[in-house]
Amino acid sequence: MINTRLSFLLLLTTFFVGCSNMPTNSQNKAVFQDQLSTLMLDYASIENLQADELKTVFNSVKEKFLKEEKSDDRIRYILLLVLPEQEFYDRNAALSLLNEWPNIEQQPTSIIAFRSILIKRLAEEKRIHDIVNNLSRQLRHEKQQTDTLQKKINDIKDMEKKLIRRNIQDNINGH
Repeated sequence: MINTRLSFLLLLTTFFVGCSNMPTNSQNKAVFQDQLSTLMLDYASIENLQADELKTVFNSVKEKFLKEEKSDDRIRYILLLVLPEQEFYDRNAALSLLNEWPNIEQQPTSIIAFRSILIKRLAEEKRIHDIVNNLSRQLRHEKQQTDTLQKKINDIKDMEKKLIRRNIQDNINGH
């Protein structure tokens, strides 16, 4: 969990540092920095919330996004959707929101770059998750096969023991 959060925070930091160096006019840069500051303050404030409080924030952000569909609300909603180890975690929904972003070409370059970074990160996470699931399935199958073979081995050992006992009993009885 700590590694996931740390990598997520590093991703966001990289994005925000990179975006702060992008050439834009001063008014757009100031507006963008205000948006970033607000998003980062929002994110920092939700990290320490209890699960029920976080769920309330999630529902509020989701409702606001669905009502207004603003880019800032979309980003907040996506960031909450990919917040690790939460009951509302939904990588697929976040990817869908990122991939189906309306009028993305009209967004600031920084938003487009942030979207691209998140898509790549979440796609990689999904790929790794699928690999782990596949390996887990294979491991369960191998375990079942191992258990079946072990049962057969034990059955054969039991049959051998019975044959040995019967031979010993036959020898004692004089057969």
